[in-house]
Amino acid sequence: MTDTQDPQENQDTVLVAEYALGLMERTEAAAFAKRLEEESELRADYISWSEYLTGLSSEIPMVAPPAHLKATIKQRLFDTATQSEEKSPGWFNFRWAGGFALAAVLGVMLFMLKPIHFAPTYTAQLTSADQAIQVTALYDTEAQSLRMINFAGKPVAGRDFELWVIVGQEAPVSLGVVTSFADHYVNVPVELRSLVAGATLALSDEALGGSTTGSPGTVLVAATVQAI
Repeated sequence: MTDTQDPQENQDTVLVAEYALGLMERTEAAAFAKRLEEESELRADYISWSEYLTGLSSEIPMVAPPAHLKATIKQRLFDTATQSEEKSPGWFNFRWAGGFALAAVLGVMLFMLKPIHFAPTYTAQLTSADQAIQVTALYDTEAQSLRMINFAGKPVAGRDFELWVIVGQEAPVSLGVVTSFADHYVNVPVELRSLVAGATLALSDEALGGSTTGSPGTVLVAATVQAI
């Protein structure tokens, strides 16, 4: 007996990837954004694709553009003496050749690469009273993975943020210093993975490298982990 996949699920996977890559027309993208608001599984797939594509771009080394590039672009865009696209087969061929190359690359990404699936089932919104610090925590109980996104606010110079989990009346347990303020993954200790739901997450202000006492310093924000 062979496994079969739901055609609708396959189609949605392609649509999520196209949306994440910015390939949709404006009206199509707006309609799909509405679906993302209403369908949690679709949102989880979109998060996975966004994370995957971010990882790909981070591996590309930064290269300074040639000094003459700006002048060349300005000439092509604004030089009225330059022939129009319709009369310039060289520019026409260059544009379309680039388009076909891009389409080929995206095709490989869409149908040969499988993004990591992250489906959060619990969340906590950590927001300070003055809203200077805001961060969303997402927890996937199946993958047992905790993710921190949508950061607003960073530690002052010479300080670090440290994340803590507090289960009931137990002492706070450190989940480590926050090292990324865009998309931060946390390794939850095995003994705590089944206890994160309903626990309290907190961010504290610490010296560089984290707490030296094993306890939180000044707690800046805290929130209870709740079901989505």
